[in-house]
Amino acid sequence: MGVNDDNRVHEFLLNLYRLQDTRTLLHAICNQLTQLIPGENVFIGRHDMRHTRIIGCSVTHPFTAPGFLEQINDFAGQHPLWEPIRSGEQIVRAMSDYATSRAWHRTGLFAELLRHDDVQDHLSVEFGARHGLLTSIGVFRSRRGFSTAEMRRMTALMPHIGRALENARIVEAAGIAGAAAVPSDDHALVQVSLDGRVSVPTPAARRNLASLADVQNGGLPPAVLGWLDHVRKRMNQGLLEADLRPFRYRGRAGVLEFRLYRRDDQPGYWLGMRRIGGDNCTNATASLARLTSREREIVAWIRAGKTNEEIALILGISFFTVKAHLKSIYRKLGVQTRTEAAVLLQRADSGHIRAEPE
Repeated sequence: MGVNDDNRVHEFLLNLYRLQDTRTLLHAICNQLTQLIPGENVFIGRHDMRHTRIIGCSVTHPFTAPGFLEQINDFAGQHPLWEPIRSGEQIVRAMSDYATSRAWHRTGLFAELLRHDDVQDHLSVEFGARHGLLTSIGVFRSRRGFSTAEMRRMTALMPHIGRALENARIVEAAGIAGAAAVPSDDHALVQVSLDGRVSVPTPAARRNLASLADVQNGGLPPAVLGWLDHVRKRMNQGLLEADLRPFRYRGRAGVLEFRLYRRDDQPGYWLGMRRIGGDNCTNATASLARLTSREREIVAWIRAGKTNEEIALILGISFFTVKAHLKSIYRKLGVQTRTEAAVLLQRADSGHIRAEPE
């Protein structure tokens, strides 16, 4: 490799190992992997090997075919790499080593879906295999053939990508670094199918929706349904979650923020919602009242603009203890970032509620 190649690999690895959630990690991989292994698109798929289906996918450039994910499982088993993957051997594979160009072009997968994006070859590697589910990461190319050097480079990157995926899951589980993990079933959620069917909301979601003026029986407002339909269609074409902005809707008792998440266990999505404030200081007052004395100390230093490291030194506690307190503070305040916490505290100040160390 030349100096420029070494620098690109170094930058890629640095981005893999920084503190981030899965959504941000997949965005980095999709936007940088083709700088190391040339191709027209990066494909990251979630596969259910037991049922021969693709649960979801993220790509650098969304697929041309409308409703890609709604159709893919009619043809998923036709991919030349599907059966080799079943062996469980974690190696780098090129599609051109398993099927001729003529055989590939005869598949419905190519003719109906991937022909529109001129996918002629696919270099792929798989990670995980828990409960028959695995994640594949690969490069799509509009010409056939990957060189030995490119295969070796992907092989060298493989353990780093695998570790980065595990790190991202740990970050999400710990709720640190502003991680936006997919909420669990006891959160304010609504299930959404690939074709847009909306399920009955969870009790937490019903409570949030009850505060909106223009809905009945726990339904979704027309504006939210319109946004949901647009975002779902784009995600069905592989659009990265990190490229989607949440939708905010103001109701009688404050603002609800909606975000669509890919499901990790079956095809479809979670529509998550969370309250991000009220029309007065009532919610802020109640939230602050739940904080412990130590948490109020940390909140005060956040307001003063101190970093986690500085707060740890000031209070004589470890950096990780500060992170643990922040996780609890965010949960109690109903926020995900320091900025949102500061906004809530500003609202508290406007209502003469003080958040100072005791």
